Amino acid sequence: MRTILLLLAVALAGCGSAATEPESGSFVMKNGDLVIGLGESTTVAGLTITFRDVLEDSRCPRDVVCIWEGNARVQLDLSRSGGPEASILLNTTQPRVVVFGAQRVELADVTPYPDTRVRFARSAYRVRLRAPFLPD
Repeated sequence: MRTILLLLAVALAGCGSAATEPESGSFVMKNGDLVIGLGESTTVAGLTITFRDVLEDSRCPRDVVCIWEGNARVQLDLSRSGGPEASILLNTTQPRVVVFGAQRVELADVTPYPDTRVRFARSAYRVRLRAPFLPD
């Protein structure tokens, strides 16, 4: 049953359903994932998500051989209008998922990926959050 609900939610997200379409400050990828830039906020399915900060990015650069993959840790602020607010930390390692109210938020990726040959501005950071934003 859960699989059917998830497939239905993904199908609706692809159709531009108002329940999953972000209101501002982000964009939805073809697979329904949500991308938010550093310092930006968006509201999707009644949940406001703000990409507050990158607290760590120790991921192994693309052009280097490392013993450990490293980790990117980000801070997200979550809130519902008139409801509770939470500041959460998600990682590219673990934990990657948080349940806030009835919604599941999963960190799928943090970009750009480190590369010793390229310097990028801090403002270039984006988080990709896995959709749908439903209970697990």
